[in-house]
Amino acid sequence: MLTTHLGTDPYGLLVSGVSESSGLSYGLANAVVGLLLVVAWCGLGRRLPGLGSVVQPLVTGATANLALDLLPDAQDAPLAVRIGLLALGIVTMGTGAGLYLGAALGPGPLEGAAVTVSELRGWSFARVYTPLLVVCVVTGAALGGTLGAGTLVAALCLGPLVEAVRSRTDAGGAEPPVRG
Repeated sequence: MLTTHLGTDPYGLLVSGVSESSGLSYGLANAVVGLLLVVAWCGLGRRLPGLGSVVQPLVTGATANLALDLLPDAQDAPLAVRIGLLALGIVTMGTGAGLYLGAALGPGPLEGAAVTVSELRGWSFARVYTPLLVVCVVTGAALGGTLGAGTLVAALCLGPLVEAVRSRTDAGGAEPPVRG
């Protein structure tokens, strides 16, 4: 999504803003923000993180810089191609997040916050996740991240998409245990 120059995903915008304002590389900022979010929702929901909750920000943080160096820049591609790549990125991200939530190996940083709040409040995942994505957009842009139209599309589409995929792949709701 980053290489389309139409915007990134909302969480990516937050990470980009943290990177821009702190001087950290994008990958390191991703790992730091991710791990801080995991600690926060674990405390809020009195939930132990799953393996995926810890591995996801570390692996993503470690590979983000490499991927950005290896992927071709689509800035000069026709707009229709860039929009198609953006749509593919949104669908891939939403499907991937829904699949790993459904596998019950532990939610990612932002998804874990949404799962925790949705369970505490009795709300649907999308009802919580979409406003969290909007907070990521506002905060990331305020910290100096580059906001694009694609970011806003992703903020509105990812919650329902993740929820739809998760509902079809749920492994029996086996989330990491809640501490007593």
